[in-house]
Order: sequence, then C-alpha cells, then structure tokens
Amino acid sequence: MAMKILLLERDEALRESFKGLLTQTAFGVDRCVANGDEMLEAYTKSPPAAVVIDMNAPGHKDKPGDGGMAHLKRLLDLDANARIAVTYTLENKMLVMNALKAGAIAKIKKPFRREEIIEALAVCTGKTKSANVNRAGVRLKKSLALKYKKTTDGFFTRMRNGITDDISPTGISFRTEENLQEKTSLKVEISLPGQPAIAAKGQVVRVKPVVGLPMVEIAFTFTDLSPDEADRLRSFILQNVAKMSS
Repeated sequence: MAMKILLLERDEALRESFKGLLTQTAFGVDRCVANGDEMLEAYTKSPPAAVVIDMNAPGHKDKPGDGGMAHLKRLLDLDANARIAVTYTLENKMLVMNALKAGAIAKIKKPFRREEIIEALAVCTGKTKSANVNRAGVRLKKSLALKYKKTTDGFFTRMRNGITDDISPTGISFRTEENLQEKTSLKVEISLPGQPAIAAKGQVVRVKPVVGLPMVEIAFTFTDLSPDEADRLRSFILQNVAKMSS
C-alpha cells in the first residue's frame, strides 16, 4: 500500500502533475489542498506519512498572505513530528534554507521531476527513530557486498552481485554490471560485517554509467524495511558516523 502524502499546492495543473509522477511508486497523494488553512484541517483529520508544502501557497482561501514559511511553522506547532518537504522555484529558492532550518526535512524543485520527488519523500518517510540519523548517510571506508534480484523474478532465479559504499536509512547507492531500469522493484540483501545481511525491498530511482568501467551506479530507495532491520541499519550507520568523526 502506498504511503499517504498530503500536498499543499496552489496550482491545479501542478497538483495533477505531482500526483501523476507518483503513479506506481511507494507513495501516493491522498489529499490535495490549495491553502494553509485547508492543510491544517486535513492534517488534523488524518495525519499523513508526509506533507509537501508549496512555498508560494496562500494562507487562506480568500486572502493571499502568509506564505509557505508560515504554513510550515503552523504545522510544526500543531505536530512537532510532522514530516515535511517544501517545493520551490528559482524565484523563491532563498526561502528553502530557512525552511530546512525551521524543520523541513527535504526540498523539491519546480518543475517537478519524478526522481527528485521520490528521493525527497523517501527521506521524509524514512523508518528511523532518530531525526539526526534519518538525515544521515555515510560513505563507507570499506565497500559492502550485496545481492539483489527483481521482485518479478522466479523463486529459482539467482540473485545478482553488487557493491555499495554509500548507505543511509532510506536507501543505498550500489554498483553492478546489469543495466537496470528506473522504477524497477528489487529485493536486496546487504552484507554487514559480523552479522546477518539486511534484507529489504525497494525501487531503482536513478541509473548512471560508471566512467571507465563496464558498470552502472544504481540509486535505490527502500520501500519495505522491517522495524528490526531498520534498527540494525541505524545502529550500523551510527557506528560508522562515530568512526568517521573520531
């Protein structure tokens, strides 16, 4: 089942574009609203997995006023744990840093791109208990082996090999010889030193050739990671963050 997203976007065409870009992903727009008052009302009735706020959206139905920063602060006053991404244009990108400082977790540039939306929502909805760890990813000093297969592969299909040295609570970047396509759903097993491999399901969000090698680099977002596996992954990241800062 797709994670429910509440979208605050003043422009109807952009609302439809945003919704369409999430088709057949781990996320789905549950409700669209056009102003800050409607956002707070919708959130109060049924808190979503994440809220996406247009930095230019009006505060009220009949009055322009307020703006995205005010909506963000009003929402965090209502629920300090609200998971928020902000959308912006080149004209108002100077507001984004203030929004992130105020409590937003991710940003999405207009015009919308599917890859950027998925990555931002993956950060917002990461299954971790620590906000600091939720934002943290580490580049490992020693690469980890992993195995993967497509969710559509048969039971007897062998898992293929990959290597990762970039890992976060919401996903990984790994290298492999297979030229996978964006939106491919995978099962992965990530080898951790001295403990069982972490098993997860997710989606390919970006594919990029590795210069000088017959390989591609895959950006992979988790869509199904059990609480126990998420805890083990968080602990592993914390240990590596500590090593890097010592």
